[in-house]
Amino acid sequence: PLVAARAIEQAMPGWAIVDCEAAVRQARLIKTPREIAILRRTSALADISHNTLAGLCRDAGRSEFEMFAEISKSIFAGAGHDIPLSGELVTGPRTNVVAYPGGPRDRVTVPGDAALMDLSGRFDGYWFDCTNTHVIGEVEPTTEQIRYARASQAACEAGMSALRPGAFAHDASGAAAAAFAKFGLPNAHYTGHQIGVTVNELPRLVPYDHTPIQAGMVFCVEPGAYQGPDGTFGARSEKMVLVTDAGPEILSTFSWGI
Repeated sequence: PLVAARAIEQAMPGWAIVDCEAAVRQARLIKTPREIAILRRTSALADISHNTLAGLCRDAGRSEFEMFAEISKSIFAGAGHDIPLSGELVTGPRTNVVAYPGGPRDRVTVPGDAALMDLSGRFDGYWFDCTNTHVIGEVEPTTEQIRYARASQAACEAGMSALRPGAFAHDASGAAAAAFAKFGLPNAHYTGHQIGVTVNELPRLVPYDHTPIQAGMVFCVEPGAYQGPDGTFGARSEKMVLVTDAGPEILSTFSWGI
């Protein structure tokens, strides 16, 4: 804030004040062993959240509020205390578009509803960010639901596979788009981002980001496909992945919902 800058100038006459954004961005680019260890722990908390969601989706009749309360409770138990959570839990026709953050809401689920949860949480100063899509009530998904879900999952897996030293951020975006094309669907939004002390760190997995991929980076890969305002379904699939010298190591262990 300007008022803070002026106070510093007055308290430290003759000192040069410089913009440290570039230095901070560089420092965040490659994670240290300590940071990677914490991000492994945050990823484990994301696994807890999505495994809890999978159990809740077996039966219809709960509200989104009730589902989110159970998911929060399971994360807090895993962390040993409450932690900040951010994101969305949407069910039914609200999965058809991206209106982030979109919930939870006081809507009671019915068999055959879709459930999409994109959840982030901060533990020990570092974040997790993972997404999964389900069909509620142990109802067989429709052909179109399977198509959208499989497209999103394939794009996520292709994007993660592309995260290797020597590649570039745009390569993961291109790999996801190529996977979507096999299903006749576009990539509805960016393919992902780095994660660390903020949820959404640079580089981003988009066609115009040419940042080299290096060992020690940690990404969240999250491609999605949605039927749009006239539809009733959309799918987004997101897991956390560590770049190593040997290639990508997928930190997330939860199973795809469809």
